Amino acid sequence: MRRVEKTNLPPQRARPALRQAGFTLIEVLVAALLLSIGLVGLAGLQGASLMNNQSSFMRSQVTALAYDLADRMRANVPGANANAYKPAVVLHALTTAAFAGL
Repeated sequence: MRRVEKTNLPPQRARPALRQAGFTLIEVLVAALLLSIGLVGLAGLQGASLMNNQSSFMRSQVTALAYDLADRMRANVPGANANAYKPAVVLHALTTAAFAGL
C-alpha cells in the first residue's frame, strides 16, 4: 500500500484561462521586432562590407597599374629621362590595355 505524505502546502488553485490570453502573442511580436532590427543591422553591415570590398578592389587595381608603369619606366630609362611618361597619356594607355581583355 502506498504511503501518502501530508504537507503543509495549500492546495493549488486552477488559474483562469483568460488571465494569460494575450501573453504569447506579445512574446511573438517582441521576438519579431527584435529579429527585424537584427536583420536591418545585418543589411547595413552587408552594405558597408560591399563598399569596403569595392574600395579594396580599386586600390589593388591602382597598385597593379603603378607597378606596371614602374616596370615600363625601368625597361625604358632613356624614355623616362626624356619625360615620355606623361600622366594623361600613360593613364589612357594603361586603362585601355587593362580593359581590352574584358
